Amino acid sequence: MTDAPIPSPVRLLPGSRAPALKVPLARGGRWSLSDQAPENFTLVVVFRGVHCSFCKPEIETLQKLVPDFAALGISVLAVSMDDADRAARALAEWHIPDLALGFGLSEDSARAWGLYLSNRVKDVEPPVFAEPGAFLIRPDGTLYAEFQSTTPWLRLDFGTLLRGIKVAMERGTPPRGTH
Repeated sequence: MTDAPIPSPVRLLPGSRAPALKVPLARGGRWSLSDQAPENFTLVVVFRGVHCSFCKPEIETLQKLVPDFAALGISVLAVSMDDADRAARALAEWHIPDLALGFGLSEDSARAWGLYLSNRVKDVEPPVFAEPGAFLIRPDGTLYAEFQSTTPWLRLDFGTLLRGIKVAMERGTPPRGTH
């Protein structure tokens, strides 16, 4: 055990302004949170990277639900700290033809979003990468909900998320966990 101080992660509170987010897209172009104009929400899903065996089925499941999210007025982005080559590999190896796939999330941006970061323990991993997270952001740029993990295997169930969003929209549920 070390005596060095452990930095506290940023804690984003629902109802507060989401940090800026601008990333290149694997299919070309750029994606910016400030340019999004969804009817109800933007869903940003952060995944560990193409090296992660848990990420492929998660992101492919998200791909299958893109139409369901769109029907609820929700735009979706999946993003990682992978570089352009690794993002291109994900496009080639994963079945995600309709999903906006961002890459190049910077360490500073990951920290601003309060994501947990890990160092490489296997050669196939990048030197530093973000652990899984998902953020539901209102059109006004405020955070409605966030979900995070410190492990590769604990993931958000997107079907449950869809059902929950439907209920929250029907009931007019405000953001929870605001303090």
